[in-house]
Amino acid sequence: MIKCICSIDPHCHSSSVFFDVDVNSKWGPYANRDVSYVIPGSFLGCSNMDSLLLSNMECFYMNSSCFSTIVNYTKITYESENEYPPWPNPNTLVHNSTLTRFDRNTSISLLAKEMMLEQWNPLYSYDSFYQLCSPTYCMYAEKKQAKSKTGIFLTLISMIGGLTVSLRLVTSILISLIIRIKSKFFKKQEQQAEETTTAVVNVNRRDQLKSVIKKLFGFVVELNLFPPHYFEYDTNQMNVKRLGQLTTRLYFILLISSFTILIIYTMIQQQIQTKDFNKPSFDRYNELIDIYGEQLKCSCSSISSTYSQFVQIEPSFHPICSSSFVSDEFIDQFRMNSASNERDYRRILPAHIQYLQGLCQISVSLVTNSKEQFLSSLFLTKYLLPNDEFRRTMNSSIEYVRLSAPNLFTTISLLTRNVNFGNSIISRYETNFKYFLRSYDHMSVFESFLTESMIYDNNCSCALQANCTSQAYILGIEITGLKIGCLPSESFLLSTLECFSDISCIDTIKNSMNLIYPLEPLSLTTNQTISELLKNLFTEQWLTTLNYSSYFHRCSPSLCSYTYIQKFSLIYIISFLLGLQGGLTIVLKWICPIIIENAIKLINYRKKRSNRIHPEQSLHTIPTIASTIRIRFDSHLLKYILASVLFLMLITGLVLFSIYIVEKRMTELVVTSSTTTTTAIITTSTNTTTTSFLASNCLSTFEIKSIHSTDFIESFHPIVEDFNNDNRLDIAFFSLLLTGWTQDVEM
Repeated sequence: MIKCICSIDPHCHSSSVFFDVDVNSKWGPYANRDVSYVIPGSFLGCSNMDSLLLSNMECFYMNSSCFSTIVNYTKITYESENEYPPWPNPNTLVHNSTLTRFDRNTSISLLAKEMMLEQWNPLYSYDSFYQLCSPTYCMYAEKKQAKSKTGIFLTLISMIGGLTVSLRLVTSILISLIIRIKSKFFKKQEQQAEETTTAVVNVNRRDQLKSVIKKLFGFVVELNLFPPHYFEYDTNQMNVKRLGQLTTRLYFILLISSFTILIIYTMIQQQIQTKDFNKPSFDRYNELIDIYGEQLKCSCSSISSTYSQFVQIEPSFHPICSSSFVSDEFIDQFRMNSASNERDYRRILPAHIQYLQGLCQISVSLVTNSKEQFLSSLFLTKYLLPNDEFRRTMNSSIEYVRLSAPNLFTTISLLTRNVNFGNSIISRYETNFKYFLRSYDHMSVFESFLTESMIYDNNCSCALQANCTSQAYILGIEITGLKIGCLPSESFLLSTLECFSDISCIDTIKNSMNLIYPLEPLSLTTNQTISELLKNLFTEQWLTTLNYSSYFHRCSPSLCSYTYIQKFSLIYIISFLLGLQGGLTIVLKWICPIIIENAIKLINYRKKRSNRIHPEQSLHTIPTIASTIRIRFDSHLLKYILASVLFLMLITGLVLFSIYIVEKRMTELVVTSSTTTTTAIITTSTNTTTTSFLASNCLSTFEIKSIHSTDFIESFHPIVEDFNNDNRLDIAFFSLLLTGWTQDVEM
C-alpha cells in the first residue's frame, strides 16, 4: 500500500470512520484505534476544508441506512461532554428529484461550484424601468420615398409649364435672329457679286463687334413681349408699343433678379444627399469602403454575436509549465527522499516543485476560463464596424481581458500570504519558527513548547518580515537562482528558474537525491522571478486571430448608406429654376403691366399738379404723350424701378445670409451635442429614402461615488444640469473608462 503524504500531494484522502468508544472509561468517552464503522460518502482529507469538499450528504437523507448510525455515535459523544443544551434530535433531508437538479451523492465541492443554486428566477418590470428612465421626449421617423407620386406629378407639370414658356420665348427670339442673319448673308453675297470690279475692303473686327453690339442693343431696346391687349386704356399704337417695351424691360429686370436670388439661395443651401446600397456582399462592401471610407454606414440585421464566431485566442505559456519539472512522475520520486539539515535545500525542493506545479495549473485554468468567458460573451453592435476599427476594438478588449485575468488570483494570493504571516502560522519544515523546550521536568510528562524565529541573510527575522531569504545550497553546492526562506511559498516567489536551464545544476539535484526521472533543461531568454511570471499567469503572449469576414457575415448588413453634404448641384439648380419659371413668368406677366400703368398714372398726376395749365396746349396734349413718356418716364420711372429692385435684392440677400448663419450654427450645435438625438432630413434628386428610427431621451440619474485609481485618466467630460431636481446645478463628469460622479454647486 502506497502512503499518501499531504506535504507532497495535497489531494490525499481516505474514508471517514468511527472508532470504538469506551464510555465507561475514567477519563471519559475514549476512542481506541479499532474501526467500528466506515461512513459512506464521507472522506478525510489533508484539511478540514478538503474533507468537507470531498464528502457528500447521502447519509443525511431520508431512508438512508447510515443516518441513524451517525446520529447515535454523535449523540453518545455529545451527551457525555455536554449537559446543556440537550441533544437537538436532527431530522433527515428529503430528496425530491422534481424540486432539485442535484443527486443525493453530489459532492460538496460540486455544490459549492454551483453556489448551491437550483435555478435563477429573474423578474422583469418594464414599468419600473420606464419610471427610472423618465423619457423627456420620444421621436419617430418613418422610412418613405423622397417624393410621393403626387409630388412627382406636380413637379413634372411645373417643369412642363416652365419649359413651355421658356421655349416659347427663346424660340421666337432665335427664329428672328436666324432670319436676320440669313437675310444679311444673302444680301452680302449679292453685294459681292455686284462689286466684283471693286477692291476688297478690309473691315476692322472692332468695328464689326461694335456694329453687332449696337444692333443687339437696338434689338433689346425694341423688344416687346406684351401685345396691345395688355393695355386696354390706351388706343394709341405708339403709346401701346412704348408701354410694351418698358414693361418688357421691367419684366426682364424682375425675372433676372428673381433667378439671381433663387440661384444664390440654392447655392448657399446645403443639400444632404445619400446613396443606399441594399444587402451588399463582402467584396462589394470592400469596394465601397475603399471609395467612401468611414463615411459609409451599414446597419446590421443581427446586432449580437459571440466573440468566438470571429475571434480565436491561443495563449502561449512559459515553457516551465509544460516541462518535465512539473510532471506528477517527477514529484512522485520525492516521496522517498529527505534531508535532515534544516538549511539543506533538499528539504524544501519537493515543496517548491509542488508549489510550481500548482501555480502552473491555476494559471492555465484561470487563463482558459478568462478566454472562454470572453469568447462566449456577446458583442453588441448596431452598425458594422470598419476593418481597422474592428481590429482596434477587438485588440483592446482582448488586452483588457489579458490584464484583468490575474487580478482575482493576485488578490486571493496576497490575502493568504498576509493571513499566514499575520497569524505566524508555523511551517511544517520549521523554516519560519522553530520549536524548543524551555526546560524539561522528569516529573511532568507534559511541557509547553516555545518557538523562536529563524534568521536569514542581513539578520532578517521571520517574526518581522515574511520575505527573508538565503541562497539555496545542497551539500555546500550553490543552487543558482533558488532560495530558501521563512515559508517555502515566499522564498520560491523570490527565486528564478536559472537552475532549470543549467544542465550542471540539474545534475547536482538529481545526483544528490538519487532521481532517475529524465529532465531536459529549459531554454530561457530572461531570468524573471516566479513572482514576476505569476503577474502574467505564466503567459508569454496571447496569439489572436481575427476574422473580419466572419464578423461581416454575422452582422449581415441589410443596408449601407453614404451621406454627404452637397452645396452646389447644377442639375438641381436647373431643375429647381425650371420648376419655378412657369409660375414666376405668369405672375410677372400679370404684375408688370399693372406696375407700368400705375407708374404712368402717378407721373401724369404729378405732372398735372406741378405744371401750369395753358389753353393753347389743349389741342396738342394727345400728340405729345409719347415724347413726354419717353423723357419723363425714362428719367424718373427707371430710377424708381432700379432703386426698388436693388432694395429688394439687398433685403433678400440679408435674409438669406441670416438663414445661412442660423442653419450653420444649428448644424454645429447638433453635431457637437452628444446627449441628444439628431434627425437629418435626407433630400435627393433620385429615388432615395430616409432612415427610420425610434429614439427616446432619458433623464440621467447620478450617485456620488468615490473613485480610487492609480492611473491618471484625462478623458473626463463635464455636464452641468440639475439632475436630482434640488434647484441646485450639478456638475457631472463622464468618462468611457470610469463611472459618472456629481457634485452640487450652490447657485
